[in-house]
Amino acid sequence: MFRNDRTNPSGKAGDWKGGRDLARGNPSTKVSDWMNGVSGGAFTIAHSGGNYYESGGNTYVVFTGAGTITTTAPYTVDILVCGGGASGGYGTGNWSGWGTIYRGGPGGGGAGGANVQSGYTLPAGTHTVAVGAGGAGPTSWSTNVNGGGAQGSDSTLTLSNSTVITGNGGGAAAGTGYGATGGSGGGGGTYYTSHGSRPASGGTGNQGGDGGGDWGAGTFCSGGGGGSGGIHNGSIFGGNGADASSSTAGGAGASGVAFSTLTPSQDFYYNTYTGGGGGARYNGAGGSFGGSGSIETGSSNATANTGGGAGATGVSGTGGNGGSGWVSFRIAGTGWAA
Repeated sequence: MFRNDRTNPSGKAGDWKGGRDLARGNPSTKVSDWMNGVSGGAFTIAHSGGNYYESGGNTYVVFTGAGTITTTAPYTVDILVCGGGASGGYGTGNWSGWGTIYRGGPGGGGAGGANVQSGYTLPAGTHTVAVGAGGAGPTSWSTNVNGGGAQGSDSTLTLSNSTVITGNGGGAAAGTGYGATGGSGGGGGTYYTSHGSRPASGGTGNQGGDGGGDWGAGTFCSGGGGGSGGIHNGSIFGGNGADASSSTAGGAGASGVAFSTLTPSQDFYYNTYTGGGGGARYNGAGGSFGGSGSIETGSSNATANTGGGAGATGVSGTGGNGGSGWVSFRIAGTGWAA
């Protein structure tokens, strides 16, 4: 809080009584130290590996890779730690079983969880950033279990007091079976039909929405889309990936969530919304920054440093790569660079 009484004393200088009132004319702290409740010293920021921006009266420090940020006094900031998105699944070709031809439909990858901490008191000291990679797309049915995608990796912020803030990697899409749990869940996929019309549900998001389920009522099958979203001061937000709607209509990935829609509204400069989920095989659309699924050849990669989930592919293609994560700080005011 700004100390008006220190810069505008109520008494005239002639009325001050010797050394007792010396502090009125010579405050012991600088104006920059009176802001934000800080009284233990000037707040400054130094960083390694990140990028420093000033815009709209705010300061942002954004990391798209490993680095550190050093602060010289406790200060209240907004923080985003987003994990890497998962890759999409890999489908089977024409598989013959029980006298019938089947074709598998894998799901889309889940987005990395966007862990938002607003109004967080960042302690003084050096804080270490690790940015999670996106899951690598499968290149064959045997790359992962039954053509499934790969989980995204966690992003972490380890504070000087050893507290760790984590953005969980996105849940992997299934080639067959159930989508995996992750930041946002991956979509389900299957290649056989003996379990009914929705045998494989999507994964559960522990920092975002859930993945969609597959469609397995015909000899051709399609997967569900990946989930999106994050967690804000302990409350999960986000969208669920869509279920597949027919044997040849894969589920769409959930759209990303605008940070401005959170309460209080958030802004992290680099991206304006969370990564979206990946689309499933048979043309499931990708969410924001998420990759779209294909029919047979080549799915879409998610956009790097967004945490987006990737799209699924058929037997002639390669599952898309998930988008890597990112970490951002927003600090009210400018001029904080050391």
